[in-house]
Amino acid sequence: MEINRPSARPLTPEEQVVFEKFRQKLHQKALAGGLHGDDIRQLVAGIRAHPDASEAIVDALAEEVRTLGQPLVDLHWD
Repeated sequence: MEINRPSARPLTPEEQVVFEKFRQKLHQKALAGGLHGDDIRQLVAGIRAHPDASEAIVDALAEEVRTLGQPLVDLHWD
């Protein structure tokens, strides 16, 4: 999958594995009735708890959320 993040570096292979894990969860939630605030909060909590979480993964997931039609969702927690 191509992620358009103009100023970002590509995901490392390890980050790609983590991204795919959370991407699958994101798509499962979207297919099961859409994304709600609680879904996003749970996803963000899962990312934050993951030992290999990175800003690049969060950016990639934010882009993925936008492609699913949820442009107002902010996955950043800072």
